[in-house]
Amino acid sequence: LGQKCVRLAAGGMIYILLILAGLNLRWCLMRVSWRMVSDLAKMLRVPASAGVEGKLITQCIIPTIACMREELPLRLVIDRRILDSTILVDSDRKFDTLEVQ
Repeated sequence: LGQKCVRLAAGGMIYILLILAGLNLRWCLMRVSWRMVSDLAKMLRVPASAGVEGKLITQCIIPTIACMREELPLRLVIDRRILDSTILVDSDRKFDTLEVQ
């Protein structure tokens, strides 16, 4: 489960995990395949302009994450360094380097 969370955080920031937790979707994440998680992470990173998924991401998920970044700025300690999750470039870079086994 933790590895799937890392993959999603790499695609959509740590805030996507707060959304999953807030909606009590842990059970759902446990049941979906690795391929589904990987595809979702890719869609979060580069949402398609058309289709239901693209609209959901661009019209609902991205604005929600933007609001969360503003209202709930997070700082995490990873590898003895503080990561400011509101800085997208730094956050993406760090989560991309975490190993998923």
